[in-house]
Formats: sequence, C-alpha cells, structure tokens
Amino acid sequence: VSQSRYFRSQCGGGPTGYSLSFDPTTGNPVPQLCTNVPSTCQGGNRFGLQKYVWRGVVTLPFSGSNPDCNRWILTWGENANYGFSARNNSSTIQNGGNTDFFIDAFLDDNVTSVQSAPLFSDSLIPAYCINQNVAMNLGVQDLNGDSLAFSLVAAQSGYNVPVVYSPGYSSTAPAITTNGININQSNGNTSFNTLNPQTTVFVLKMDKYRNGVLIGYVKYIVTGK
Repeated sequence: VSQSRYFRSQCGGGPTGYSLSFDPTTGNPVPQLCTNVPSTCQGGNRFGLQKYVWRGVVTLPFSGSNPDCNRWILTWGENANYGFSARNNSSTIQNGGNTDFFIDAFLDDNVTSVQSAPLFSDSLIPAYCINQNVAMNLGVQDLNGDSLAFSLVAAQSGYNVPVVYSPGYSSTAPAITTNGININQSNGNTSFNTLNPQTTVFVLKMDKYRNGVLIGYVKYIVTGK
C-alpha cells in the first residue's frame, strides 16, 4: 500500500503529491510502558499500537529569485487538504471518533548548508498507567547543531483546520494531569502523571532555528489510553 505526502510552497506553488513506498519490515507492536500483558496486536485484550513506515525520495524544485518558493509546507492526509478518518474515540477531542487527523511539517530550503531533520529515539506509547509517571524519552538530537524549541500545539483535522477540544481539555492541556505536562527543552523528553482514565491525543511541535531564524518544524503526535 502506498501513501502520498503533499508539498506546497509559500509562494503559492502546489500542492503536489509524491508517493512513498511501504516498508514491509515494519508493523511490529510497540511495547507497553507498565505491563507485559499482550495487547490486541498480539492476540490479547489490552489496547495496542503498531508502527508502520513508508519511505521515498523527493526532489523539490529550487527558485533562485523567490525565496518563498523554497519554503515548503509538507502534509500527510487523505489528500492535500483533508486528514485521515480516526478509528478510535478520544477524551481530548470533541467527537473524536468522527474527527480526521492531519499532520504537517515545514522546511526552509534557503539555508546555505545542509539541513538534516533532528533524530528522535523510538519512544511511542500505546498506553500509560494511572498514578504512574509517564515518561516519553524522545531523546531528540540535531546533527547540524541548530537550536531546537518544543511546545504543545493544536491537533489538526485538515490543512490549517484545528480540532475542537472537549471541555476541560486544550492544545496545551490535552490530558488531565496532577502536575501539568513537563517538557525538557534540551531533548523534548515529556512527562506527566494522571489519576484519570482517559484516551488522550496531543501534539508536540519541534521548531528548528539557525542563527535565530526558523528553518523548519516537525510535529510528533502522541496518543495514550
């Protein structure tokens, strides 16, 4: 099964779709944080999550006269404007089972030297345990030595379309916690503690700066139950 990423430049070019190929070596269950009880992915009854990867090489055109044409918004969804249908309900998002999910990123291709995406350690979380500290050790590293900044932002259901949060939740408070959501600005590691059973969705945004100028961002979408 192939997937498409869509690219639109800030000078009005696009959106253009590029196909990615499925990596058949992926699709393994993600380990649980606080139990070895088998998940639904392993024939058990506990909430489960699998990780799938699509790969591809994309060559973007470059404009020597208009820098805005080299600033790209990358999106992933059903098409360039609409997200994929959600399969599960959510405490965080109002009418979550019927709300699409949509992912975007930003790339400024005007930099004078190589720009590599920061590396994340593999730390997906399918479920967390009540009254136990949840620690997402993302361990972000930037190969180019650029400055990174992390923040919680609104989830999206389509291009520039934020979701509607349920009462008591927001983009910066996407889970009911005992002491807030704590983000380590040096590596993106995120932790919180909760006493409430809930299905949460929150988006951790990583901005990348060079010499004080934003040159890219990616978003890391986290779900937990």
